[in-house]
Amino acid sequence: EDLAMAYTGAGPHPVGVITLALADGTPVEVWYPAAEGTTGSETYDLRDHIPEAIRALLTADVPAGLTYPAGRDAEAAEGRFPLVLFSHGFSGVRMQSTILTTHLASWGMIVVSPEHPSRNLAAVLAASAPSDPQASVNDLTGALDLALAADGDATSPLHEHVDSGLIAAVGHSAGGGTVLRAAVADDRITGFVSLASGALGSEDGAAMPTVPSFFIAGSVDAVVSPDETTRPAFAAATSPSLLWVIEGAGHNAFDDFCTFGNGTGIIGLAEASGLGPVLDSMGGLRALGEDGCIPPALD
Repeated sequence: EDLAMAYTGAGPHPVGVITLALADGTPVEVWYPAAEGTTGSETYDLRDHIPEAIRALLTADVPAGLTYPAGRDAEAAEGRFPLVLFSHGFSGVRMQSTILTTHLASWGMIVVSPEHPSRNLAAVLAASAPSDPQASVNDLTGALDLALAADGDATSPLHEHVDSGLIAAVGHSAGGGTVLRAAVADDRITGFVSLASGALGSEDGAAMPTVPSFFIAGSVDAVVSPDETTRPAFAAATSPSLLWVIEGAGHNAFDDFCTFGNGTGIIGLAEASGLGPVLDSMGGLRALGEDGCIPPALD
């Protein structure tokens, strides 16, 4: 408990951020420990990540994004740093968890988060999200290749700052399944963290990784059950592995979304714009967006 509490505050480094791209143009956001004295802020807005036809309907003047401290293209702090790959969830975006990604960067980690066009917010709202889980694994391992290439690029802020021997992967929700599969497929990944997830891979014959793992769930998550999904994954994992179930946490405790739309993310934005009936016609999207933002979840 004391060890966990020691890392609840920001770390000693300011944060830098750059945007890279995979060969097909898919954007990859990278946060990293920046040189002392780095200042600046970054803002993202969910309305910039949805199809234009739907964006035009979101007319309400309510918060739909987040501003966080980070210096764009800043000089990196001295030294080499572990690399963390981050995989966003179904209907998420690559910046969805700056509460986590920038925090890790402040503690001396380079965090690399690719967009997953196969399941991001735009794909889900356009009803074009395919079912192939391999696509997101390819995004993640491609982002790893990109970060390692940047380490050898004298024009990149990451030049000679990546510790290629310490690479972990963190995934939220569907991203938990992605990092699990990536850890099986790519032996450069030395451990993984599954947030509000726990996909075993057994449903499609995938093996469990043999690297250390950490499963974290919310006790009131009604989207991914901590008892029916996360605990069995933990039980099947090879040792060493950890399981934490956070009391009062819901599905979106691991992203920024509950701070948008008057507390219910893109759902609140749609509601304020008079689109509640449209949400109700889109299957489980409302439940996915609100879980962890409203009672019984804690603030």
